[in-house]
Amino acid sequence: MEYFNKEVADNPQNGYAYMAMAAFHMDNSDYGEARNAVESALKYLPKKDKGSHARVLLLRGQLLAIECDTVGAYSDMAAAIKLDPTNEEAYEKRAQLLYEQGRYDDADTDYQKILALNPGGVMGRMGLGRNSYARKDYVKAIEQYNRIIALNPDYSSGYSFRAEAYLAKGEHLKAIEDICKALEIDSDSKAHYLLFQFPTDQLTLIVTKFSR
Repeated sequence: MEYFNKEVADNPQNGYAYMAMAAFHMDNSDYGEARNAVESALKYLPKKDKGSHARVLLLRGQLLAIECDTVGAYSDMAAAIKLDPTNEEAYEKRAQLLYEQGRYDDADTDYQKILALNPGGVMGRMGLGRNSYARKDYVKAIEQYNRIIALNPDYSSGYSFRAEAYLAKGEHLKAIEDICKALEIDSDSKAHYLLFQFPTDQLTLIVTKFSR
């Protein structure tokens, strides 16, 4: 930040410096300063650099979402995607916004876009699985997590989210197996949480599993 503050003091129209500052402020949860830097970046970035404009618009969209301006957030995220249709993060952030609004079908469309861009990645299928779980379509959710685990067997969230779906279906043995696998990989926080969601009549299953 010391370097970028000096840079904008010497070159107050350096849009790239403001873009970097916005990202730093965002990471530090300093949202007011991030918003100021975003607006300066949008003002001074070269118009022809669509990729950078897209990244800054996405940052502003995230800030607007934090401010509960969901309309403005959606607009900026859509503009970012229009400028750079290959930006996976933009689809992911917009899908998250749609998920929080209960617009699961629209969120699915964005997750499908991510899959088209990155068929072997996890975020597209994780989103589709989570949306299916939200619809209480646990079988379809499990199908998505199965594919994630097949492609990424060391990705703990695939197991912990699948465990959640198994738990909702009442398949407690499968759920505890997935929880153990997730904890074995990296002490997955969701797996820890799910341990406390088992029905009381299934606590013996947990004790037995962990006492081996």
